[in-house]
This record gives sequence, structure tokens and C-alpha cells, in this order.
Amino acid sequence: MSIAERIEALGHCSLIGTYPAGSPEWLAQRESGIGGSEVGSILGLSPYVSAVTLFYQKLGVIPPQETTTAMMLGNLLEPGIIEAFKVEFPTIKVHHENLTFASLEDPRFRANPDAIIEDQNGNLSILEIKHTSQYWTEIPQHYRYQVLWYQYVTGLRNPATLYAVTGGSLRAFTVEWDESLMQLVKTAVKAFCDLLEAGTPPSYDGSDSTYQTIRELAPGIKDEEVELSCGLELMAAKVMFDAAEKNLQKYKSMAMEEMDGARIGLYNGKPLVQLSVRGEGKPFITFTKGN
Repeated sequence: MSIAERIEALGHCSLIGTYPAGSPEWLAQRESGIGGSEVGSILGLSPYVSAVTLFYQKLGVIPPQETTTAMMLGNLLEPGIIEAFKVEFPTIKVHHENLTFASLEDPRFRANPDAIIEDQNGNLSILEIKHTSQYWTEIPQHYRYQVLWYQYVTGLRNPATLYAVTGGSLRAFTVEWDESLMQLVKTAVKAFCDLLEAGTPPSYDGSDSTYQTIRELAPGIKDEEVELSCGLELMAAKVMFDAAEKNLQKYKSMAMEEMDGARIGLYNGKPLVQLSVRGEGKPFITFTKGN
């Protein structure tokens, strides 16, 4: 039996294609279903695409997210990172076949894991590949939910592996199956699908993604005035933002002085901030992933 047939035999999903990432067929199946990388957006955890943005993308009102340089590099480097995984874990067999599955519970639910791995006893599990310049001490939540979604759709409940180039190092992280957590995720995803069918957008959040989407949808400027129902809240938020921004700059200045050129700044022994630089410029502070 092929790997796809072995996964189908678990009784949770069916194979719908072997599409290379980014291909027209791959994009088409994403438009008609919910994939693992979209779960974080629905849960409000994605730093890139909000639930509101995803909603309008799914309806075809705005185009899908453009491929960034980081996304392009991630796709190009994926085979090499998989080869590195094989070197580090020589007893584990890797099946890298561009498999896309649909859940038998709900065919809108899709999974296209980067690879399937098989241990010496023939046990199958998910392998997800990531590449980031940030230093991770743990998996960002939206990536954890992405892997958890793949476990749910495929039925591969064995501990999954997220293998990442993070901050210049290779690290393997484990994602354990969590049935109770998955029930919460499914409830949120089904609610999002209901909103899509009704044509009702999700509630606004505080993300830049949502703001940029509303900008995209806004009409041109009209020479009119309108009373804002959210005026009081907007004014209060502006006052709080100005105060918080000033306070943040204060402590970033203190942190940079204390770091004295050190690349990583810790709090309670865990990375909190790091120094970055663009070209020949001076260092500046950024927060590590998860902070």
C-alpha cells in the first residue's frame, strides 16, 4: 500500500490530489476548503492574516495573500531542510509526496502536510517544515494549531514533528495530539464556515491585517461628514495608545543599554527581545516570537 492508501485506511480522510505547493490545483483546493495554515487566522492567532481578511479572501472579494520573499524562500528551502532532517534522524523514513487530503467528517476541511514520517515500527506521523530568522524556544501557537489540524484531518494521532530553521539553528519540536483542544478548534472553524455561507464577516480584531483589508474595501473619499458610533471608544483608544507607545520606547531604551550589544535579552531565563540590524545601520530591538 502507498502512504496515501495507508492514511486513507485509518478512516478519517480521502486523498484529493498530489498538488505541488503554489500550483494552480493547490490554490484551487485551498479556495474551496479550510487548510491548516488558515486555522490560526480563524482562531485570531495568525500574525499575518486575520479572520476578517481570510473571510473576504475566501469570498473572492480580495485576492489571496501575495507570496512574500519569506514565503518563497520557505518553499525553496523546504527540500533542503527535509534532507537535513534525514541526516539528523537517519532511522526515520520520510515520505515527501505533496499529498492533499479532505476530511470524511467535513470535506471542506483539508490537510496538505509537508511530509509524512515513519518510524522503525511502521508508525506514521506528520512532519511540518518551517524557516524563520526568529529564535524560537517553543512553537508559535498558530503553527501548533496548523499541525494539530493535520493530525485531525489525516487521523495520524501519533506525536507530530515540526522541524525548523529558527534563528540560524535546526530544531525539532513535538506536537502532541489533544482531542479536547481539537473539539474547540473544530467549533471555531465550523462557525467561520457558517459565517462564509451567510456572507456575514467575523467581528473586527485589533490586527493590522483587518485594518488593511477594510482599507482595501473602502470606497473613495466623499465630501461628507458622518457621526461615528465608535467615536468615544476610538478617542479613548488613541489616548491609551499614545501613552503605551511612549512607555514602550522608554523600556526599549533601557533594555538596549542593558544588553550592551548582546544579541538576545532574557526575562526569567527566556528570550524576550533580540537586537537586529539592517545593512550598515545601527541595531534596533525586536521582540522574539511569542512576545
